[in-house]
Amino acid sequence: MNRRIAIATLALMATTMSVAYAGDFEEATKGLYGSYSEPTGGKAQIKTGDAGIRFVQLNGDTTGDWHCNIARDGKDLGFEFTQGPHKGEFYIIVRDGTGKVKELRLRGGRKTVWTRN
Repeated sequence: MNRRIAIATLALMATTMSVAYAGDFEEATKGLYGSYSEPTGGKAQIKTGDAGIRFVQLNGDTTGDWHCNIARDGKDLGFEFTQGPHKGEFYIIVRDGTGKVKELRLRGGRKTVWTRN
């Protein structure tokens, strides 16, 4: 029974989230690296990492350094935490009219979580 549940879960995950292609990685990471802040005063940096990106939270309750993968969720391009307290969370990369990274939003939400400095 557990095996069936695991297989069904993997199938559902595969239909809702797809791994990004090399072109998606280049598109998503253009202008992504740098400093970000939360409305509550939190600070973070997004840096290059081993086969992906690193999200480094500099203060707050969840200070740390975690690996993320670029991914596509339907039409939204963003990144997903693969470790740490945010594991499995998907952040959509929001750009302004000129293509510059403006903010990061948690999937399913309209609220800005991180603003590009």
